[in-house]
Amino acid sequence: MRFVGCLMVGAALLSPVTPAYLLSQESVESTLPEVQERGPYHQGMDLKSDGEWEGALKLWEEASDFFTAPPDPRIAFAYLETAIENGNEERYGLASEMLLWGLSGPEYPPHLSGPILQELERILPLMEDEDAEQWAALRDSSTQKIARELKHFWIEEDPSPASVLNERLIEHWQRVLYARSQFTYSLDSPYGTDDRGVIWVKYGPPGREKSGMLGASETELKIRIPLDAQAREAIRRYDTNPQYEVWVYDDLNNQGFTYFLFGNEGGQGRFRLVDGVRDLIPLSSRSQGTSRYTPGGVPAAYYLELFYYETLSDVGGFFGRRFAELDELWNRYTSRTNREGGNLVSPSENTLRSYSQRYQLRDRADPENPPLDASLSSFDSRAQDEMVTQMVRLLRDNEPRLFILVASASRLDVPDRSGLRRQRIVAPGSGLRHTLIVRDEDFSEVGRLTERISSEEGDLSIFQLRHPRLPMHLTITGETLLDEDYAAAGSVDLGFGEQGGAEGEENRALPARAHIEPLPPLSTDTAHLEVSDLTLGVRIPEGMDGSRLPFPLLPASRIWWIDSLRVYLEVYHLALDGAGAGRFRADFTVEALRNDGSVDESRSPVTLSVQLETEGPMFGAPFDIALRDQELGHYRVNVTVTDLIRGETLSRSATLELIG
Repeated sequence: MRFVGCLMVGAALLSPVTPAYLLSQESVESTLPEVQERGPYHQGMDLKSDGEWEGALKLWEEASDFFTAPPDPRIAFAYLETAIENGNEERYGLASEMLLWGLSGPEYPPHLSGPILQELERILPLMEDEDAEQWAALRDSSTQKIARELKHFWIEEDPSPASVLNERLIEHWQRVLYARSQFTYSLDSPYGTDDRGVIWVKYGPPGREKSGMLGASETELKIRIPLDAQAREAIRRYDTNPQYEVWVYDDLNNQGFTYFLFGNEGGQGRFRLVDGVRDLIPLSSRSQGTSRYTPGGVPAAYYLELFYYETLSDVGGFFGRRFAELDELWNRYTSRTNREGGNLVSPSENTLRSYSQRYQLRDRADPENPPLDASLSSFDSRAQDEMVTQMVRLLRDNEPRLFILVASASRLDVPDRSGLRRQRIVAPGSGLRHTLIVRDEDFSEVGRLTERISSEEGDLSIFQLRHPRLPMHLTITGETLLDEDYAAAGSVDLGFGEQGGAEGEENRALPARAHIEPLPPLSTDTAHLEVSDLTLGVRIPEGMDGSRLPFPLLPASRIWWIDSLRVYLEVYHLALDGAGAGRFRADFTVEALRNDGSVDESRSPVTLSVQLETEGPMFGAPFDIALRDQELGHYRVNVTVTDLIRGETLSRSATLELIG
């Protein structure tokens, strides 16, 4: 196999070890002034320790009545772990629900804080650096706030929010429990594992791995040091033969392979993730004094570095490339190809140091092809329906409303026979089901709406809600529903397990999902200007029935370059002159964005300015903006509305992608 790229990822990718203050659940309880009563949690743990794990699960189910029992995170996590470690798949859905229940307490007594703090530490390694810093700051927050954020996290990680089963949660805990059973050279990670366990939980199993002991073979020693048996013995004495493992992933960076190297730090220290081979070389071999025992008069560490790279060379990637470099360098001074002649038997110390330091600097400061994400789930690579959601804040009869527009493509994205490309197909008889799940400020579900639509209806759902002043969290899902006969015929292998539908007409579903936390509702104060959110889209196509649409456009956030962008806007509470007329100006700009979301100042924005007179305090209309002369990419649409009588201004913005 030819390797197209490689990477050594350093220990910086790992989360810090669990803080000393984070005591185990049992030790937290033991510090309380009074002995805690042995309730359902302890009784269930007793049953589990006696091998009666099913009895423990049943006991915890009875004790965790979601309507009356106060949330107990100990029971929630114990139930989840017990069901998964025993492969009790029938209870995975209930285990997912129970976790949310355990994190829903309005307050937690001190003896229940341990499991929640431990869960905080367990998810930190899954975060990007910036997010991890924000999450780590929660350590100083109340237990209630930490639990609320954990609940939020797992809700948004759920690949199929409309079902009770959270597949990502189950996958995560399957990885945790496997890592705990396999990677235990040390137990100081948040998962009770060594560093291999952290990588396993973050990315799953590697594509390939190699393990063993580093060191020089007798044959290689005789090649490099052919005439000095005492020198060979000295090299053996300094070589501690550190243990190592290399894990290779091919799906963490699209530029090439990713390598993780684990081993005994400093040759005989803790087994951990290291930046590079140099971290495994015994410290004693680096001493200048060791050069007295080597034929080349250089520290023994440079001989060991050559031998260690040789051991790892068949892994490929940069291990192989670096060994080839060192091998060519050393061959000039050995019996293989002594090109220099004379009495030189090794490269100079300065030359070897430059090679070693160059490798170390690259490993630590500029590794090749680092993982593009802090963690990887098997669900990340699964095909999903394309779904576009727009949330629009409006006023209706001067009451705040939320319109959620959901558009999906009733198509399936499947591999072709080669497995190298994907093809788009439209399944006969397919339809769509959109579900809106509404949660309160504590992320507890308060209701859901479901709408089933067909392609003839434009694959579009419109949900309208009252907009309270309390915080809300909205989850929107879109599922493709296949004709039963078509799905049963096996015409398309989707690579998914079957999911039974509520109505029995669908065989499999490919859910798409989006999460929205609405901004505060629009103001109802008629003494001040108010403006709706922008709705983006295109003209309603000819032949399409637009009577279902709340606005005179087809919502879209990806616009073909040849189409005109249509922006719908409503203005409220305009001041009126003596004749009962209002006047306002709307200034539109469409700005190109860079990949990081910042405005590309080198490109001129598209502008549109209109001044209108109204017959009352409210006005709503679409505005068309041509973008066909613009480059493909992401844009931000801004509008500033000015009440020309009162002089007030308000701005709104939205983003779109121009495609072609």
